[in-house]
This record gives sequence, C-alpha cells and structure tokens, in this order.
Amino acid sequence: MKSLRKQLQRGFTLIELAVVVIIIGILLVVIAPSIIGSQTGSKATLILRITDTTANNWSLLASQAGVGTTVASNTIAATPSATGVAQVLYDGSSYVASAYLPAYTSTGIKAMNQLVAKNSNGDYVVSGTGAMTITLAGGGSAPMSITFANVPPEIVTNLIQRIQPSLSLTTDGSTQTVGQMTYQCPSSGLCTSVVFYRPV
Repeated sequence: MKSLRKQLQRGFTLIELAVVVIIIGILLVVIAPSIIGSQTGSKATLILRITDTTANNWSLLASQAGVGTTVASNTIAATPSATGVAQVLYDGSSYVASAYLPAYTSTGIKAMNQLVAKNSNGDYVVSGTGAMTITLAGGGSAPMSITFANVPPEIVTNLIQRIQPSLSLTTDGSTQTVGQMTYQCPSSGLCTSVVFYRPV
C-alpha cells in the first residue's frame, strides 16, 4: 500500500514527458499549414469583400445622388477628391457634402470601418493588417479601380487561384493581368500593387 502511494505521488517519467512533447510537435506540424492557409484565404476574402462593397456602394450612391461616378473630383465628397470619396465610403456621412447627405441617407449605405481602418499615416488599410493600403481611382467612363499595396505574395497567389486556378504568381515586377485584376510582385518582399477594376 505504501509503495503504491509513493508511485502515485512520483509524477511523470522523463519518457512519458518526451512522448507528450513529440505528439504535440507532430500535431503542430500537421495543423500549422492549415491555420496559416486559412488566414491567407480569409485575408484574400476580405480584400474581395472590400473591393466589391466599395464599388457597389459608390455606384449606388452616385446613382441616388444623380451625379457621375468619376472618383477624382466627385462633389458627393465634402472634399472632392479620390481621398474624399474614400472618406465617404469608409468613414461615413460626416464626409458627405451637405447637398448630398439626403441621397447618402436614403441609400442605407454604412461606413465600411469594420473592413477598412486608417494607419498612423492616415492611409486607408485593410482592417487588421496595418500595412495593406487602399486607394481609389477611375469611375466615369472607365471602371473604378481599387488598389491595394504592400500585399503579401501568398495572398496574391490565393486571389489569382480564385480567378484562374491554373495560373501561378509571377514575380518579375512586371504588370500581370488576371481577369479584372492586375498585380505587380517583385522577386522578393511584398507585392507593390494589386488592382481590381469594377464597373460603376
């Protein structure tokens, strides 16, 4: 009885601890790629959601206001400029010119500040990344362009595969076109631009 009590108090042996550590290591090796892959996929999905919501909201707002969709100098924004349009779409009604506030309100558009944030430089970025900046251009007789800069290559690869699964990432710094998307990725580091074109 006494020896049984001593055995129970002794704890784990070194071999038992080694087995547990090995099992945890194997699990991490198996699970880690899927966790990393799911983060890449979710960021790619977020980029597409920002792209489509930006273009759809802009088209709806311009139509409701009865003005063109040109981004660069649009008077819907209190400050007519591409940055002003981004403020309207991403930060909301406080950046809408007073003459167009009723049109903005009637559309039911909400600020996209759950998807888009501002970094310390005042640039719009994909929420939760801090580095992937967003700029707007185009519209009018041309499609609206939504440009993302500083995008990790694995996210660009994921976006390419969604559009055309047989393609792979080109990393020579040249502009590549895949569907309604263009991108530029150097041989190392972040991709300098990923641009989506949407009719508005």
